Amino acid sequence: MTGLFGQIVAPTKAVLKQLLADKDLREKVTYRRFTGETFSATLKYNVGVYEETTGCKTIRLRHDSKSAAAAVAEIQAGDEVFVFLTADFPAGTSLKDQIKDGNGVTMKVKDIADAQRIATLVTVESGGLQ
Repeated sequence: MTGLFGQIVAPTKAVLKQLLADKDLREKVTYRRFTGETFSATLKYNVGVYEETTGCKTIRLRHDSKSAAAAVAEIQAGDEVFVFLTADFPAGTSLKDQIKDGNGVTMKVKDIADAQRIATLVTVESGGLQ
């Protein structure tokens, strides 16, 4: 990359790595990548099949009414955003994916946005799966 943006990519990645190393700021989650469906004889319907990547370092942010109003996607106040370093983010993601936090709450992915291959921002629905 050239120009001003090219000059700030490496320092920006370095700062994000430092933030993700801060144990007071970051948390570790399990990223559940949707791989397909299988029929459950017990439940009598198809259920999702997921490949889990554990220990993913992320910073969790919560949308408030102002950020939700300014969002392009259908973001609502209370939805949360997980910020990942793009280089550490699992490949082949989709909106059928899920994130499970350290408390065992599983949340449905609502939006995945790439920030210039520096950070990946994953918005999840508030409240977790029912």
